[in-house]
Amino acid sequence: MFQRRQFLLTITATLIGARFAVAETAGEANERILTVDGKTAAGRTFQFTRDDMLNLGAERVSTHTPWHDGLVDFDGVLARDLMTLVGATGENAAIFALDDYQVDVPLADFTQYDAIFAYAMNGKPLTVEDKGPLFLVYPYDSKPQLATETYYARSIWQIARIRIL
Repeated sequence: MFQRRQFLLTITATLIGARFAVAETAGEANERILTVDGKTAAGRTFQFTRDDMLNLGAERVSTHTPWHDGLVDFDGVLARDLMTLVGATGENAAIFALDDYQVDVPLADFTQYDAIFAYAMNGKPLTVEDKGPLFLVYPYDSKPQLATETYYARSIWQIARIRIL
């Protein structure tokens, strides 16, 4: 009897644990990862989940970076498409990381270059440990002027908020 009871408790605990693991995964997909505010359409604040970002489309940038070994494939939303979606009317984007680190990026970068807000690297979702949930990536290999300290410094990771200035 004791072995049967222990077996049933183990099975129940496993099933409950699996249920919570599924809920956590679903929650991550629906958790807000980006806020965009400032000079947007009607001054509105936009909030995006990981699923929202995925649904905005995927652009791939294959490039070398100073932070990775070899060629890396990044998937994400074209920065200019996101700025169009939110109706950005300013000249700069103040981009904030999870730890409140900030860089200012001219909105002209987003129209001139195919920079993306990457949410995946080599086919896997970016985690905080991998510079996620979002990482501003320029196509450094395709234009020599992008493989410079200026653009590397603008390539902020762990993005949480964008304020249009």
